[in-house]
Amino acid sequence: MKKKTLIFVQNVWFPQQWAIDIFYYAKYLSRYDDIHVKVIVSTINNDISHPNLEILAVWNHGYVSFIYKAYRQIQQRHKQHFIEYVYFFAQHPWSVLLQCLIKYTLYIKTIYDVVSWPIGRWILTTIAKYTIKLWVALADRYVVLDQWIQTLLSLPENKKNIIIPMWYDSELFTPNSTVSRIIKKDNEIIFTYIGSLNTERRLDIFLQAFQDAIQHTDRKIALYVIWSWSAESELKTIAWNYLDTHIFFLWSQPHETIPDYINSSDILVSYVPKVSYFEHQPPTKLIEYLACNKPVIATNTIAQVKILEWYEFMLHEDDMVSTYRKIKKIISQFQSIQQGQYNQLIQHLSWKLLCDKLYNFLMK
Repeated sequence: MKKKTLIFVQNVWFPQQWAIDIFYYAKYLSRYDDIHVKVIVSTINNDISHPNLEILAVWNHGYVSFIYKAYRQIQQRHKQHFIEYVYFFAQHPWSVLLQCLIKYTLYIKTIYDVVSWPIGRWILTTIAKYTIKLWVALADRYVVLDQWIQTLLSLPENKKNIIIPMWYDSELFTPNSTVSRIIKKDNEIIFTYIGSLNTERRLDIFLQAFQDAIQHTDRKIALYVIWSWSAESELKTIAWNYLDTHIFFLWSQPHETIPDYINSSDILVSYVPKVSYFEHQPPTKLIEYLACNKPVIATNTIAQVKILEWYEFMLHEDDMVSTYRKIKKIISQFQSIQQGQYNQLIQHLSWKLLCDKLYNFLMK
């Protein structure tokens, strides 16, 4: 059987929490006998290479250098084996240069993945919109996260595109009561937030509400914050009086350990602000929490409501008073909420199913 070669390119660590799509595409598509998958990234954290999957690192994070080195890798491999597609993800505007070089000098078909709504403010958002439209126009095929982004960006709807959301790895994220990544005191309730700490996330609101809850409850409660970003120093300042006693910052953790941290926690926090960019952002972490059968506190963004429409602990206002009340309520009902079957809400949302869909799209 002659195999088709598919190359994924993204200037990221492999894997890392905010670029998991390239990891799961590589993991599941490489299981097909008629596809050989190659992945070109900047740095390898976890090499999952096998005979049908090759992970290549250029060990450079600068975009111009990454483009040059990635192009050379693809050029060399194209001489050895015919490459069916090179697959790009929405990232830096410089990436369009690599896409043009691949398409018009090596004559390889390209696929472009619109993985998010344009990030930025004012003129930056406008530039990002037109850059994405240019990428899509240049690509032989394109993948988009959801119908809303496709409509808002006026992207063409035809046979050359497919909608692929972001879901969860059903092999990795499962309930497991035997793990213990977090040291828990007797009768303590562990809240955990896993995700970016950038300013736009407004996690300061949740931290302030959580500190009020510490003062007004008899239960022992603790909050673990896993990851980092631009607002970390500000958040630590806000939490200063409870830092390392009730509120703990653990920095970024390896992707394969994240299920352990979820399973070591009692209540997971999916605090996504209700602003235009985040409203439709794929609720990957929420889905992973539920896959491990954990109760959550979640804001009612459009994307999260699709999964938790009638859920009691949705935050309908992302303000401190509403958040404080929900934290108090979930603490008071802690015993009963542990009996929920939350994983039943998302059993149809696995990466394996998504990759089956992408495989059929690619093999047409």
